Amino acid sequence: MRGIVRWFVALALLAAACGDGGGKAYRLAPSPTPMATPLAVAAGALDPGFGAGGIVQTSFDWITTGIEDLALLADGRIVVGGTVSVDRVDSFGFARYRPDGTLDHMFGMAGIAFDTTTPISERVDVHLQRIATATDGSIIAIGCTAPSQPCDWLIARYSRDGVLDPSFGNRGVVLFSREYAWPRDVAVGDDGSVVAAGTIGSDGPGNDYLLVRLTAAGTLDPSFGSGGIAQIDVGEDEGEALLLQPDGKIVLGGCTGEAFTLLRLLPDGSRDATFGSNGVSLTHHPELRGTVRALVPGPNGGVVAAGTVDGYAAGAIARFTVDGALDPSFGVGGAATLHSLARSIRVSSVAVDPHGGVVATGQLVVDYVNVFGVLRVDANGAVDSTFGDGGVATTAIGFLSQARAIGVMSDGGILAAGISVDRDTFFTLARFGGGTR
Repeated sequence: MRGIVRWFVALALLAAACGDGGGKAYRLAPSPTPMATPLAVAAGALDPGFGAGGIVQTSFDWITTGIEDLALLADGRIVVGGTVSVDRVDSFGFARYRPDGTLDHMFGMAGIAFDTTTPISERVDVHLQRIATATDGSIIAIGCTAPSQPCDWLIARYSRDGVLDPSFGNRGVVLFSREYAWPRDVAVGDDGSVVAAGTIGSDGPGNDYLLVRLTAAGTLDPSFGSGGIAQIDVGEDEGEALLLQPDGKIVLGGCTGEAFTLLRLLPDGSRDATFGSNGVSLTHHPELRGTVRALVPGPNGGVVAAGTVDGYAAGAIARFTVDGALDPSFGVGGAATLHSLARSIRVSSVAVDPHGGVVATGQLVVDYVNVFGVLRVDANGAVDSTFGDGGVATTAIGFLSQARAIGVMSDGGILAAGISVDRDTFFTLARFGGGTR
């Protein structure tokens, strides 16, 4: 059975489609317990002080799809989430690690938590999409209640120790159902409110962007959109990545037609007229014909977006000003392309390092092999030749591996998380040195 599952995982890693997965961006996390030798590791080299030679593989002893997302806590610990199958029931699975890559035994059972009760009794399976953490360390997870999409959205909140929070929704769970809607990303406000984003089918051609906001108690927020829901039609739309800004505004990234697209909404769910054209920044840059997968705050209130382009087999990073225009001081006309760094790149996650450099990860194919990899451009959008091999650092883990999420730790170390397949399938982390710039 596990051999069959591994081949399905392998096929899933190679699959490609517009809108096939959201992205995630992470802020730097201060750590009171830094790595022992953070600056001694060369830029792009595996950090021998983390796990076993820079790599951590965690087996759940059950079938798993690997890590889908990660979050860095304020104390330097690492939370990851994915989907695990226990007794043929798919559910959310989590692990928490210390900064050195060892499992944190204060979380769940010896560092691992899974929950077969997350979906209410009517559910068949649950598949995790993304996670976010609140300021108190609690975890918000979003996923689907069926193995295919569109699906019912399931949003669950857990305590910082991995236990469902009964004060949220129905025993810790909120189900949101709309026909032909699928979730992509989730974020948590400072007040505990939750914003979820994705795509919904429309009456006209194509799809619409969809955002949902819940109160800290897990009820639809009537002050947002129409009864807690905002549906926005720009064209043929796919909503993928979400960013909450310090002033309460919401940025949603994705694609409209074949163009990198950003929307910015006011806290009440209406379009922000000061951003782009009536709240929409739709790019016409020739290198940005694709889909935004991940967002992170940029300088001076702007936004950095990363995603897939050119038939979703290559990657690009774009930087936008606070008003939604491409920043001409970054890359070429606001865009940094990653075409030359691997045979195929499907960017799914992005982060910014302490020097303003941008690191990205996702599905990388090098010499026809799926590998764990991280790419870096400098603060001006030029490929960083000091990082790894000409701007890309890779490591093959097992016979097949793929990173899906990325974070920059407070000491500059770069953490990639995803899946590796060998005799088993594993939650997998790799930490690369950030260098001494």
